[in-house]
Amino acid sequence: VSPCASSLHLLLALPRSLLSLEYICLYLLRNMLGGALVLSEGPPVPPPRALPPPPPFLPPFALNFTEVQDSIEIKAKQADMLQQSDKLSFSIWIHPTNEPMPSISSPNDKKYYLSINVINSYALYCCENRWLRVAFRNEQPGWKWIPTNTQLPLDQWTHIAVTYDSSGTGGLYQNGVLVNDQLKVMGKLEANGKNLAIRIMERAVEDADHAQQTTTHTTTTPTKPNRFTGMIAHLKIWRKVLTAQDIQQEMRLNMAGTGIDGDDVVGWWRFDEGAGPTVYDSTGNVPEGRIAGARWWMPPDSMANVPPSSIAFDFRQMFNKRLASDIIIRVDESSIASSSSSSSSSSISSPSPSSSTSLVPHGAPQASTQDPSSSVTLSSSSASSSSSSSEFLYGHRIVLAARCEAFRAMLMKGMSESTQKEIVIKGVTFSTLSLLIEYLYCDTVEITPQNAVELFIAADMFQVLRLRSMCEHYFYMHVSEENVCTILELADRFQSRFLRQYCISWILAHFGPMMSADSYLALPRDLQQEINMVASRRFFSPSKKRKP
Repeated sequence: VSPCASSLHLLLALPRSLLSLEYICLYLLRNMLGGALVLSEGPPVPPPRALPPPPPFLPPFALNFTEVQDSIEIKAKQADMLQQSDKLSFSIWIHPTNEPMPSISSPNDKKYYLSINVINSYALYCCENRWLRVAFRNEQPGWKWIPTNTQLPLDQWTHIAVTYDSSGTGGLYQNGVLVNDQLKVMGKLEANGKNLAIRIMERAVEDADHAQQTTTHTTTTPTKPNRFTGMIAHLKIWRKVLTAQDIQQEMRLNMAGTGIDGDDVVGWWRFDEGAGPTVYDSTGNVPEGRIAGARWWMPPDSMANVPPSSIAFDFRQMFNKRLASDIIIRVDESSIASSSSSSSSSSISSPSPSSSTSLVPHGAPQASTQDPSSSVTLSSSSASSSSSSSEFLYGHRIVLAARCEAFRAMLMKGMSESTQKEIVIKGVTFSTLSLLIEYLYCDTVEITPQNAVELFIAADMFQVLRLRSMCEHYFYMHVSEENVCTILELADRFQSRFLRQYCISWILAHFGPMMSADSYLALPRDLQQEINMVASRRFFSPSKKRKP
């Protein structure tokens, strides 16, 4: 008992403002337990209310305000449709972006706000730096802007709800949480118009009334324009004061694409029309509104984006498939190893490297070679079926002719191959021809060190110029000391001027080690002379004349 009596004696000496049952009990308890008590000069200050994370709201459509004078105007035939004198609530989703306005190329002394004004009776403004204000035409404070000390986050959807009771209470909710219950409003609301207007409003900085209202917010950066740009969705008006639970339920339903229905809903504009100059009230109480300037917005992921072309995939499904094919292509590889005389059928001749020269880049096996006099010959299967390969490809005449000049000449210009259901191609391997035809169907092919040379030669033979250029680029990217001479010889034979010049330049840049390389000494004599002539002019000065 004595400790309690001693503690009570000490409490009597404390200021009278601290004598409360809560403080006395807490002090006695801590004193008895041997603890210490630190008293403040008043009641404890509650911590700031933590806002929940932004809701995952993503409407299918919204209205985007990006310019001065962008607006929506809804003309109510009867003012009492939207007039609520005693109790009301209204809510809206807002997504500020603060993007530059195209029509304003330089800073000026104006500010541009989002204004949501209902028949000049009650309004919501999103002002500079996304601060919110409300206005009511009532007894107190009258038609004035009331700061709410609430700032909208940038680049995300925020649900805002405002409640009003003429008895003197008003509140502002952000994402379902009451963030301001000190609006200090009183009196019945009066109407001074017949329209619901949503617009980007222009206001001069020097406006005295506006300046007085903005003194509490000094975060505006002078170098940045005070312009609201952004999107809105789901404007809704009730004839009652919503509770926090009502507002949170409305938010959840909006995120699911619906909302609270009932007789208390005065007007509900979803802004989900997605196209056209008209917006509609879902309740049917208020006539349609007209859009002026504001544009429809939809999430990027839901837009009708142009998908990538599927033609390569579609044609790959046709490549070497029997479905709808009208030609079979076989290969006679026996003509590669031995020289053959020209047949009576049509042929496409092309020079080829000699068997003594390797044209495969460094690290790759040597490609099959053929005699310079050999040619790629196409004939019917009846003419050379005994020597043709058992492997074959299905083809479509129209595709081959459209993609390849050589096939067009054979299959579409009255030659014997144009009437044959099966043709045999000589002078090229089956694997190389398969890659070439795959390219004709799919416009792509994998070039490797093992197939690059033969594919280049086949592309030149069949006049597939883009495939030939792809092979040239492959050689260009893989030039090395071991293969530069063989690539130069290939480029010289097939008249690839760019690749030929690049190889000569590469040899000159590494002329010291290349002079003694076996591959350089094995080059044709005319190529060696050309390179030596250029090297002599570049690296060796002319001999000085001797004095007599």
